[in-house]
Amino acid sequence: MFVPFAHETQDQTLLVHAALKGDLTEVMRLSELTDPSCDYSKPLRVAASQGHAACVAFLIPRSNPQDLFNSALVEAAQNGHAGCVALLLPVSNPLDENCEAITCAARQGHSECVQLLAPSFEQRDRTEYCDALNSAVGRGCDQSVRLLLNGSSEHEHNAALNTAAYWGYTALAEEIIPFSSDEGRQNALIQAAEYGRTDIVRALAPLVNSEHHKYISLIRATLGDHKDCVEQLLKVCDATPNSSMALRVAINNGKTEIMELLLPHSNAEEAWRGVTPQQRGSDVGAHFQNLVARQRLKKAVECPDNSQSSAAPRRKI
Repeated sequence: MFVPFAHETQDQTLLVHAALKGDLTEVMRLSELTDPSCDYSKPLRVAASQGHAACVAFLIPRSNPQDLFNSALVEAAQNGHAGCVALLLPVSNPLDENCEAITCAARQGHSECVQLLAPSFEQRDRTEYCDALNSAVGRGCDQSVRLLLNGSSEHEHNAALNTAAYWGYTALAEEIIPFSSDEGRQNALIQAAEYGRTDIVRALAPLVNSEHHKYISLIRATLGDHKDCVEQLLKVCDATPNSSMALRVAINNGKTEIMELLLPHSNAEEAWRGVTPQQRGSDVGAHFQNLVARQRLKKAVECPDNSQSSAAPRRKI
């Protein structure tokens, strides 16, 4: 909403209202009576915000499109007025305020405006962070994401991948993965595991080299009770670090199905040492002890020689 300034003359106020309504005849008449570039080219900004392309075309040579950080272009892009964006782009600086115009267009899901602004975006200095790609991912706008990938920095790719993992946008994540760094994939894997994004976990897990990040992802998936994610992570992850903490987390939090998945891959005795007294005496604790007993019996049947050689009494866990 554009509020009149106290110092505006009556003709200036009328010109702004005419631009707001898109009344080209009145805009032309009033432009002869007052300066359209007054108040940082307010009539042009108002016309652009409403998508009145004829008024914008008339006002451009009588105004300064770069006033207030190219806000006429930003207003047009934010409101999805591609025709006005096309008119303003040659006389504006689309890279001003760290590419605010294309960021606003992406944030609102206006892919046609993003397409017009993308060539300039690709020519920018990428040392500063821009939220355009991340905003497009947050909107789930496939077309805008594709337009912005080549012009974005590695840091921006990593942030966007994390956002795709958070929302579960598998197709977008798969498009961003080739542009991301190892660090970006590691953090996105943890995010995907925490929120149960199984398909994204499946895509990322084989690409992450950090055992630490894979194990953290396993613990997050365990806490979230995301069984499918745990299954995917166990294909690439060693479940025994830190005294089988993932299994301990499963027991302490009553994640029975995940506990059963983790047990064959973990050190049961080490995990049991960290189980709370409350859980030891619970149904979950009893179920765990039964599983361990069955696992030992199965091993004894499969490897009788080993069972005889290790016939020393076992302490109950």
